[in-house]
Amino acid sequence: MSDVGSGGILLRQADKPINVAENLAARTVSTLGLQWSQGAELGGSPVIDYKVSVSTGGDYYVLVSAL
Repeated sequence: MSDVGSGGILLRQADKPINVAENLAARTVSTLGLQWSQGAELGGSPVIDYKVSVSTGGDYYVLVSAL
């Protein structure tokens, strides 16, 4: 833990996004539109990127690594 006034910033892991759903209006033949709400805990700093991944039958794919 940082001493008071030392300039340190303590960060925590942010909560996972909630209410993840497909955004049909953003869907195309080659893309999938997604929308979500941020979790309650932001970890002490604004969330600026998410990594979107999917796992199917043991295979794991990263769909997007920066949004």
